[in-house]
Amino acid sequence: MADDILLKDLIDSELVFVNSTASSLEEVINNVASKMIDKDIVKDSYPEAVISREKELPTGLNIGSEFGIAIPHTDVQHVNRSAIGITTLEKPIKVHSMVNPEDIIDTQLVFNLSVADPDGQIKILQQLMGLFKNIDVLKEILASKDAGQIIDVVNKNI
Repeated sequence: MADDILLKDLIDSELVFVNSTASSLEEVINNVASKMIDKDIVKDSYPEAVISREKELPTGLNIGSEFGIAIPHTDVQHVNRSAIGITTLEKPIKVHSMVNPEDIIDTQLVFNLSVADPDGQIKILQQLMGLFKNIDVLKEILASKDAGQIIDVVNKNI
């Protein structure tokens, strides 16, 4: 099953939030999780599990020297089916670095993952890392005016 996972199949326009005014990663996680719960993608335990995991194992990544992202996620027992939520932020939020948790990264781009297949997480993260290698693509996502534009940018670059 994991070999068949493609990012484009996991992104739903209802899970894409453009120019969010959220002021923290916890708020972003709760916003996306609320929609995921409504769509029965994740269980009610998902937001709290993601926030707890983020405190223990942060997911902030500094891409180059100019771009920060976060990839919050949690274990499969909190997930009904795989999906990706994407949030662009009006103003940067502070997240802790995956590499060195004491480091703080400013980010305006968050990819919330819900992964139902444990083997699928690596495949999804590999595809995302391929996308993250190109800062111009990340800037294009951030500059997008609506969910459709973001989905188009992701799909043409994976």
